[in-house]
Amino acid sequence: MLIASDLLRAALICVAKGENAEKRPQLSGVHITRKHLEATNGHALVRMELTENVINFDDETDVDLIIRFCGDIPEKACFTDIQLGDEPKAFHLGEDEVVFSLTHLEIINGRFPDLDKNIPTEKQNVIPYFLAEYLAYPYLMFGRGAVLIEPSGMEAACRFRFGAFTNKIYGNPVFIVLPLYKDAFEAAEQKVRELEADSDR
Repeated sequence: MLIASDLLRAALICVAKGENAEKRPQLSGVHITRKHLEATNGHALVRMELTENVINFDDETDVDLIIRFCGDIPEKACFTDIQLGDEPKAFHLGEDEVVFSLTHLEIINGRFPDLDKNIPTEKQNVIPYFLAEYLAYPYLMFGRGAVLIEPSGMEAACRFRFGAFTNKIYGNPVFIVLPLYKDAFEAAEQKVRELEADSDR
């Protein structure tokens, strides 16, 4: 299958890494179906629609794969040709549609989470706390562009919406982040007071 490299690079931002990937290997790869390209690390998730503009399947058979990329996708890559088989590989093509690099792949056995269950359907007028890392994800995935945050509670999943340009290029992305617990700032302040008290002894 031939897929736009920009979408794959965006999805790889959200895959599980390090110890999290070892504990939950099914989250260490991108999930590809005929409709969506998805990824999650258990705290943040992204889903992008797959249309004829961004993907070309080899045949009409159903697709439901979790694929781990054993390396990065080069920035110069415009399209990535995923070849399955005994030794799955991803061949990266530049603007001239010529292959210039490859990445080894691993097909992950396991069940990918049903992300539909994690997409919030209501909005609340609250401002939850987030890890700063996840606030950087929209830029890392999609670059510059407008972002609208739609919280659904202080500790409930929060949806990020994007502008028309991002939606067109990246298949109407759905990006969801779980916030920190609502007393996160108070807990941090308490920890600082404890450390200061210890240093005064």
